[in-house]
Amino acid sequence: MTRYVLHADYLSPYCITVAFTLLEKQLCWVYEEVKLLDLKTRTPEHKLKHPWGKIPVLDVIEQDGSEFRICESRAICRYLALLHQQSGSKLLPDCGNVTGFARFEEAAAFESCYFTPPVWKVTGEICMKPLLGFGPPDPLVVDASWLSVEESLHILNDRLAHQPYLAGESFSLVDIWTMPWFAQLLRVKGRAETLGPHSNIQFWWNKVTERPAWKKARDLMEEACRVLGKPPTNA
Repeated sequence: MTRYVLHADYLSPYCITVAFTLLEKQLCWVYEEVKLLDLKTRTPEHKLKHPWGKIPVLDVIEQDGSEFRICESRAICRYLALLHQQSGSKLLPDCGNVTGFARFEEAAAFESCYFTPPVWKVTGEICMKPLLGFGPPDPLVVDASWLSVEESLHILNDRLAHQPYLAGESFSLVDIWTMPWFAQLLRVKGRAETLGPHSNIQFWWNKVTERPAWKKARDLMEEACRVLGKPPTNA
């Protein structure tokens, strides 16, 4: 049986997306913690695993002892979804569904280019910057990034008026990649400000957070976030 070793810190939404995918695919894995707050990602040992000193990293160990290593959360999630198409939840369109795949890749680009970067700036500025000793949050950075987040929320809300999930008719990796960041956004900005003006996003969020795999992934994130003094709420 193939074994998976996940080098990660569940404090990171990127790492949670991989755990979430493993859970949706009903797969087991070994968790090797790489503590972000202790700057363990910057050690020479970790840079042998990821040359840029990032997480997550997934080691795939086959029955014959051969190993395969994958870096970057989206690459890992795509690999797992393609390899285990018959296990757990279906997270990608059928390869023969060219239109469906185009829509999926379009939504994936929206997430990676326009939604996650400003959310990362808002949550990183408020949460991670002080913890890493880089000073207090810069309100100018937070405000400018929040304007971009609000624009993305309006667009996503409009798209969800015509489809039940972010990439179309089915739950997919795009929902998985978005949800941990959305949970972080709720933690730093609150439910009223994040969800209040966006009824379609609220309907989507209430639906996807009922998934058993999300509840387990959320628990992993909440436990890791306790070091921040305030775990994610209303997620």
